[in-house]
Amino acid sequence: MNKFLAILDIDVYQDNFLEKAYDVTKSHKPDIMLRAKHLKGKIFYEYAKTLKEFSREFDIRLLINERFDIAKIVKAHGVHMPSQGLRVDVVKSLFDGVVGYSAHSKEEALLAQSLGADYITLSPIFPTKSHENVTPLGLNYLKDVVASVNIPVYALGGITKENIDDVFSTGAYGIASIRMFL
Repeated sequence: MNKFLAILDIDVYQDNFLEKAYDVTKSHKPDIMLRAKHLKGKIFYEYAKTLKEFSREFDIRLLINERFDIAKIVKAHGVHMPSQGLRVDVVKSLFDGVVGYSAHSKEEALLAQSLGADYITLSPIFPTKSHENVTPLGLNYLKDVVASVNIPVYALGGITKENIDDVFSTGAYGIASIRMFL
């Protein structure tokens, strides 16, 4: 997997979503994840189909947030499960691709690994607009989680171009971000 994962969030990108998603994909060539918490299946599917085309064009991976049914239909490379979603082992029994998990603690990271997650995102590392009322975990916590699991850990939350080197110095496999690529 790529060291960079751009989370293409419909709620954040809003107007001209596909244009912005294309620009992010073309400019940075990160793996991409479609995240659309409020979209119904038909519209979500249409976006997923288009992003699958982007992934082919730029030779990157497409992950789908939570909707493993749509990930299966569009033949996405993977699906990413939120902490309140279906268990990783259940999804792995129904989906042949990569399965990731959103962890918010060391305990969740260890549980995800034990259930067969292929990678985790750990968040929030720094203060972030997405979760303004959540205390950031910090770099030391990230380093501890990275040392505690045997699967790739993507740092997420408040990642900027200015703190990337600090994040990678913890041993994190990669960076996941919604806003950094815009």
